[in-house]
Amino acid sequence: MVRRVRNEELLVKETAKYYGYDAHDWTTRVSKNITLTAPRIVLIKWNHEHVFTETHGASRVLLGSTPIWGSGYVPSGATGLLRTPRCMIMLPAGSYTLNFQTSQLYAASTRAVVISNIEIGYADLADTVYQNASGSISVGVSAEATVISVTIPASSLPARRTAVGKVKNYVALIYVSGHVVNNAISKMKNPGEANESGYINWKIFVNGSQKPWNERYDDAQTSNPAYAEGAFGRISVILSAKANHTIEVKAYNGASSAQTCNAHIAIIISPWLLSDSEYEPIELNFPQGSTLYVVAEPLLANPTKTIKLGKHRAISFGDATDFYSTASGTDILQWNYTFESVEVANCILFMDGYGGCISIIAVDVR
Repeated sequence: MVRRVRNEELLVKETAKYYGYDAHDWTTRVSKNITLTAPRIVLIKWNHEHVFTETHGASRVLLGSTPIWGSGYVPSGATGLLRTPRCMIMLPAGSYTLNFQTSQLYAASTRAVVISNIEIGYADLADTVYQNASGSISVGVSAEATVISVTIPASSLPARRTAVGKVKNYVALIYVSGHVVNNAISKMKNPGEANESGYINWKIFVNGSQKPWNERYDDAQTSNPAYAEGAFGRISVILSAKANHTIEVKAYNGASSAQTCNAHIAIIISPWLLSDSEYEPIELNFPQGSTLYVVAEPLLANPTKTIKLGKHRAISFGDATDFYSTASGTDILQWNYTFESVEVANCILFMDGYGGCISIIAVDVR
């Protein structure tokens, strides 16, 4: 079992609602204190709700005074509008305070941004490493600068051997927050998208190549740019266990004056975290005739998880002809395959399903 279930703990699960009435900038609605006795993956989720159609603003969670994740600016227009921000951050042993905040732009006492249904817990996966970093830099007009640069050496991603084979690839889940204090002008940009005049254009690079965000939430709005500042983006990337890697957060300043750009990055790296796209966690290496077992489970969410055994062919006619065995589903997904005529050395195990994880990977050797 690579998911150490006995080390997991649910810390907070509540249905209480915390209201941010009237116009206000970032204000703490509730704080939650947690204590970790060892390094753990902290899972965080909450509901962001609007009361009345004129409600517009944002919610976020801070680790102490550092923004970690949030809703981004959510416009008006829908009574009962609901988002469910969720994130994870790995932290060393210690005591921490998570502050949940709201910012509301509409000046009426009956209009509110609401935080509700907060859940916090921690999990433990084998072979997991992490890096958290913050950066702040003044960026000149029409200039681009690196706000954060993180190096992940190959020595921190050992290609260790399991009973099934060597770890081949790690999944890096990366959460980024970016903001200019009291100035909601941040936009998270994908490759190929032009820098916009009047905004801070945030980008993420892995090994020198810009990557697209899997999730992104801008803060840009003109109702009151001094309120609700803070944009957020998440990506998942596949990192080879045999190479060094560099992750950079950059900001291009399209505004009319120099801007101080602030960012935080939270990176969790494990072969057992599922990605948004297919990846190969293990180089299969065990005797012919054996049975391979994989169990995938929900972690941060309960997504559709996919297991595939085979290989995308030179000319593909779809998964049914590319793979000898597949499994897909929510909840706990259990799969096994016995290598009779199909050769172990000629097969690749692919998996995906962001929000889930591999909990068990094993082989019955014959």
